[in-house]
Amino acid sequence: MIDAVGVDTADFDLGEEESQDIDWGPLPNPIEEKPSWYNWSRLISMLSDPTQYVEIRRELNKELHRIAMERVGSKIVQTVNAGRSYDELMRDGTLYAVRAGRAELDEQVVRLSAAAGPDGREQLVEVAIVRDGDVRLRALAARGEIRATRSTVRNVSMVTIRLAGPVKVVADEAVATEPFRGREWVVGELPLPRAVQKAQENIPLAELCATPWRFTEDHGILERIEFLRLKRVPKLLNEIIAEMHGRVAYGVSCFLMVTMGAALGLIFRGGQLLSAFALTVVPAALVIVMVIMGKEMVRNPDVPVVLGLAAIWGSIILILLANLGVYGYLARK
Repeated sequence: MIDAVGVDTADFDLGEEESQDIDWGPLPNPIEEKPSWYNWSRLISMLSDPTQYVEIRRELNKELHRIAMERVGSKIVQTVNAGRSYDELMRDGTLYAVRAGRAELDEQVVRLSAAAGPDGREQLVEVAIVRDGDVRLRALAARGEIRATRSTVRNVSMVTIRLAGPVKVVADEAVATEPFRGREWVVGELPLPRAVQKAQENIPLAELCATPWRFTEDHGILERIEFLRLKRVPKLLNEIIAEMHGRVAYGVSCFLMVTMGAALGLIFRGGQLLSAFALTVVPAALVIVMVIMGKEMVRNPDVPVVLGLAAIWGSIILILLANLGVYGYLARK
């Protein structure tokens, strides 16, 4: 085919340019607390116990929550599959007893489903609400779940019971009137059993980080804590060491720069201000560059800490030697 300008376009294909997303890599969290925000005493305490750092503590609290839910979920599955009612979930004096034909633990969720019981009758997923020893309501469904939740504000582990429709809620099994029906029935923010809460509170974060196998056998939890212990904690310790050495180095350099300025003022008191200024600025710039570079080297896990500390204190040693030379010159005069 020939177009209006005489170009054969029969085999001419404009096509489309291939494109793909650019991988920018992980961006730093602008609101994440950093060791540079802390005072000297806090840095020393975190150096001896890294679990005091808010980010490490937050991650370990998440694992504590998972350990608690693992224990509750295992107990629910064991009780329900044995044909008994799990009756350890309470809130404000109200008991929520759970029965089901079958229960399975999937991560932080207990899956409940209907199944035939030993007598051949189908056992639906049932939640009985008991107050003062009397059953006030029963919620029945073919499937449901007990999901772990966590309040990050109060740092409290909780569970939510959710039944999926059709759901039937009746006041009593003997009620003959038409019961209420819905597609979903939810009871949220139920606290964990008191025994589990107490066991959770009694696990020190430092011990959980150092020996997590003492508290759980879950491979996922163990892997995440191992990553914290072998990756995050050493990086944090390097950042603390870099911050502490950087602060001391800056303080020492200020003292050395003042003494050098005083000596240069005596040497160039005749009026060569530009020379004195240059001789003062060059060492100051060297200190700033070397300290910043050394701190970044210490923070880098792929660089030996000794090299970073050598960079931080190398500039201080050079200025100290320069001070000795200047004051030696003044002493000879």
